[in-house]
Amino acid sequence: GAPAGWAAFERLADVRRNVKGVLGVSCHQPSEVAHAIEAGAEYATLSPVWETKKGLSLVGLDAYTQASRKAAEKEAPKNYFGSVPACLALGGATPERFGDLMAAGGHGIALM
Repeated sequence: GAPAGWAAFERLADVRRNVKGVLGVSCHQPSEVAHAIEAGAEYATLSPVWETKKGLSLVGLDAYTQASRKAAEKEAPKNYFGSVPACLALGGATPERFGDLMAAGGHGIALM
């Protein structure tokens, strides 16, 4: 994805015009997800949703699912995948948590 920070969102529209493929943005605040999608990203990761070994401040499942709903509501053309923009949970995500995340209205998980 694009580098974190608001400056990245200002440059994202230019990047989108020149990239013929999937464009994702790494976000650490729920509000950043909406900015990334508005700027042309196909997806955003939001992290950390669950506790990690790094001890970063948690976004949490509730804030993640709210950001996912807002991303899906954005007026955006169908993306590279032929679907609406997605918000993927990252940070402490495990295959075992996938069912709970989807039941809560999430879009999916990203693993590192």
